[in-house]
Amino acid sequence: MNIPQNLPITPLQSKAARYQLGLTQANVIQDSGLRVTSSKALKPGD
Repeated sequence: MNIPQNLPITPLQSKAARYQLGLTQANVIQDSGLRVTSSKALKPGD
């Protein structure tokens, strides 16, 4: 499958996807290797 590198996603879509997968923001940060500051830019306080 060819997934675009810059796929736009809104903070609400991100939160909904995490909810459907049973993940927390902390899970996603840890598993993706993102820096906390990068992920917080997506949606502060989530």
